[in-house]
Amino acid sequence: LALSPEFVYAIAPGALTSDDLRYGIGWMGRNALEAAYDLEGAFNDVSLTLLRGVRPEAVIEQLDGLLDRYGGTGAFARADQISNWFLMNELDQLATVSSLLPAIFLAVAAFLTNMVLARLIATERSEIGLMKAFGYSNLEVGWHYAKMVMAMSAVGIVIGCVAGTWLGQIITKNYAELFKFPFLFFRVSPWIFGLAALVTLIAALAGTIGAVRRAATLPPAEAMRPPAPASYEHTRFGDSALARWLDQPTRIILRQIARWPGRSMLTSAGMGLSV
Repeated sequence: LALSPEFVYAIAPGALTSDDLRYGIGWMGRNALEAAYDLEGAFNDVSLTLLRGVRPEAVIEQLDGLLDRYGGTGAFARADQISNWFLMNELDQLATVSSLLPAIFLAVAAFLTNMVLARLIATERSEIGLMKAFGYSNLEVGWHYAKMVMAMSAVGIVIGCVAGTWLGQIITKNYAELFKFPFLFFRVSPWIFGLAALVTLIAALAGTIGAVRRAATLPPAEAMRPPAPASYEHTRFGDSALARWLDQPTRIILRQIARWPGRSMLTSAGMGLSV
């Protein structure tokens, strides 16, 4: 058995993916192979190692001139070599996914946490008022809900670390089978878990800071009574001539969109991105 850097990803000429059942790399002694095909001193591929600081373009130009009379088809740098190209593109894709997907999931988690906490605070207005009437400070009330958010985040962090380690081992095994590396180990550094936990806590607290601040600054007298109904005003759409030609359900829908344009725009943007 043998391994070679240029065949880390063995793919047949003209193929799109590697297929071990139909294409493979065989290794034989040079003398035996030359004698079997009567091609002594012949070769069809050559790999060169450059010294540090040497420009590949200059070497490629001289190499093409040297091998042109022997039927050379053109030299290329390591960046254009098929195994290196597939491997580097795969690493670039992993880097993009590892930076983009966590940001999306953290943003969604922060939004959902804020929505859940805001509704919880709305249902516990009277309890908040009693706590503040008995002498609890704004900081103590806010810290109470902040600890609840941190506890929920801690559960998610533990689940994420365990699931991430398990999935990482599976992905590493798949890459070891796809790319023919001499060895490939899965290793997790403790600082990665620490950084992930810190970023998760920051995202959760940042998403709920508005709801926590409203709970902490709620006056006791106001908290003991039901929340005041929302204040509405006439919109330009409601007074337009177009509104009189529409049926009642359509006017209700358009009125809600006009009253909360930001929420409507974000909802439409989210649906568009999902499609």
